[in-house]
Amino acid sequence: MLILALLARAVPPPPLPPPPPLYEDRDRDGASAQSDCDDLDPAVFPGAPERCDGVDNDCDGLVDEDSDDVVGVFYADVDGDGYGAGAPVELPVCSARADHVATAGDCDETSADVHPGPEPDVCDRVDSDCDGLVDEDEAVIFWPDRDGDGFAGALAWTCEPDPVSAPLHGDCDDGDPARNPGAFDVPLDGVDQDCTGDDEPAPDLDLDGTPEEVL
Repeated sequence: MLILALLARAVPPPPLPPPPPLYEDRDRDGASAQSDCDDLDPAVFPGAPERCDGVDNDCDGLVDEDSDDVVGVFYADVDGDGYGAGAPVELPVCSARADHVATAGDCDETSADVHPGPEPDVCDRVDSDCDGLVDEDEAVIFWPDRDGDGFAGALAWTCEPDPVSAPLHGDCDDGDPARNPGAFDVPLDGVDQDCTGDDEPAPDLDLDGTPEEVL
């Protein structure tokens, strides 16, 4: 019994409980790490203003829920193709309407298949990529002779297979077969038949320096 009593006296008392932990504030935003949901970002702490940045700034478990402080320029996107048109409007970025987008340039808001972009403009008689040209990525360029006089007026493109180009160019009126660079220009009739840019003057048949009268 004596030995047990001596051994009991030799056992040290249990250690005292540790002091309450001190929560540090690493980002020095005034909120300790216990309540701060991101103690490395001084813009994030309970009560912080919620901004439109994809971050829960006020540590309430919600993201950008009441942020209307960021305003952007948007355009109406009626057809939902991601490209807008019309007059620009300013809207809060975080609460922008679903029918408004930040990218303009849509040339047809009635069709979701028509908008700027890298897609090729196919042969459908529609300017599908809104670049001001129609079917240019699949059409064939050629010299058409619309009036059949053997002369082409201007370059054109077509989706028809194997278009025939005129062998000669320079037709100033490809709707009139009587007007082309090979036609005879009737003097003083007010029409430029040979496409020189001027009507043919009356000829000076007797070489006296005075054009003859054309009856």
